[in-house]
This record gives sequence, C-alpha cells and structure tokens, in this order.
Amino acid sequence: MTGMALAGLVVIRNKTEERLAELEEEAKKAVVVPDYQKLARNSLLYLKSEKENLTVGEMINLEVMIQSKGETVDGVEFVLAYNPELINIGEPIPGAFFSLYPLMEVNPDKGTVRIIALRSPDESNSLNEAVLVTLPVSVLKKGRGEFKFDREKSHIVAYAGQEILQDLGSLTLSID
Repeated sequence: MTGMALAGLVVIRNKTEERLAELEEEAKKAVVVPDYQKLARNSLLYLKSEKENLTVGEMINLEVMIQSKGETVDGVEFVLAYNPELINIGEPIPGAFFSLYPLMEVNPDKGTVRIIALRSPDESNSLNEAVLVTLPVSVLKKGRGEFKFDREKSHIVAYAGQEILQDLGSLTLSID
C-alpha cells in the first residue's frame, strides 16, 4: 500500500513539473508590450511656478513636473535653458518619485539646467503626475524670464528604454 502511495506521489510530482514548464513557456510568449503611441500622448514635462509676475530680488520655487497617465516611468532626462543675466538658479531639490539622481547640474555660464532622474530597478510605482525637481529661482534684473526645454536633450523613458515624451511646456515670467 505504501508503494502505491509513493508511486502516486511520483506521478503527481512529474505531472506538476511538466505543467510548470509548460506555463513558463507560455509566459515567455505572453509578454505584454505597452501601447507607446497611446502613452506618448499622455507623457509630458512642464514647469509650474508659484507666480508669473515677479520683481527684482524676489525668490520663488519653480517646479519641473512630469506627467504620464498611470505608467511606470524608468527615467527622465532634461535640459532647461534660461537667461542667466535675469535669473539665478540655486541647487536643485529632488522630487519624491525618483530615487536616483545621478546628475543635477546648473550651469550659470551657459544658462542651462540638466537633470537625470532614475527609478531604482526594484521599484515599480506607476506615475500620474509628480514633481521631478524643484529649482530655487532668484530674480536679478527686469525683463522676460524665459525657461525652455531643449527638445533634443529631454526624454521620458519607460519599459525597455522606450521614449514616451510627447510634449514639453515652457514658461515665461514677467519681471518688473
């Protein structure tokens, strides 16, 4: 009787292992690839300011926002141009969504900000809208303080390195 029970266990174990192998093969074939054209229609970088009319000597926080309707975003890179004669930008403050910021560079000589933000490989949070980075801005002179993303150097990257950036929102501040 014990021999029949053991034989039955061996048969069940073999069948289970065969089925697991079949399921693994099916899973490899059933990789779901997101619709990147749909994602791109919803993925953007834009700027958000506390105010749009400023005076010389005033300080504000300018938020660089990322929007990607519920998708997992692996990383973002952007270059933002500004006029360093009118505006001074302090040390960038990282947002809470991304955990790695390998590059946060403000170049006042060129009038550029370059940021790279990455998600840790063990994170898989989806993103709707978040502050990517906050830029402390101080006003130096009167004029029009324009902030414009460099389209060629700005990216939102999703699954497997797919570019999903659709649009960039620039901002102009009036300085009196």
